[in-house]
Amino acid sequence: GTTAYDYAGSVNITLQGMTPNDPGQFNRSVLAAGTYDWAASSSNLNYANASSMVMSMTLKRNSVDQEKTTVRYGNFSVAYFLMQFNGSNTLFVYLNGPRITSTEALGPTGAYHTYTAVFNGSLSNEDRVKLYYDGALKTVSADGSYPTEMPGTTYPVYMNHDGGWGQPGNYDNVYFMTSA
Repeated sequence: GTTAYDYAGSVNITLQGMTPNDPGQFNRSVLAAGTYDWAASSSNLNYANASSMVMSMTLKRNSVDQEKTTVRYGNFSVAYFLMQFNGSNTLFVYLNGPRITSTEALGPTGAYHTYTAVFNGSLSNEDRVKLYYDGALKTVSADGSYPTEMPGTTYPVYMNHDGGWGQPGNYDNVYFMTSA
């Protein structure tokens, strides 16, 4: 089909070139075979003014050493909360401009790994965004001052990015929630 169906009662994801793929890590995955494959939620998620948020995915990457987007809350012109690999195979987490970067390479090809970014606006600036890799808190470098809450506008959720910026691989168990 052309839809990844939601299991938690929020929104479905419309697939653009991505296809359902068995078996996946947790039952089924969605395959992005190329960098132009992407998907978008069927409606905006209402995280307006949320003071905390969690974004997580389980991903088996098909390529490394490329700057590629994986998952984001925002639209094509606004990437409010975003996870993106860079050319040195470290992971960026953007939060409305400022970003944190893992200090080590994360996620070789050929195996599933879980990436989780946690935002908590009530913490001090250096602790507001944390990155977990396979459940372990990672050391990161940070730049800029992070907001204390999400914007007042609601946005859709995207997996990958059109225009050749998507990360090829098997995506499984992608979720967002407003509890940090």
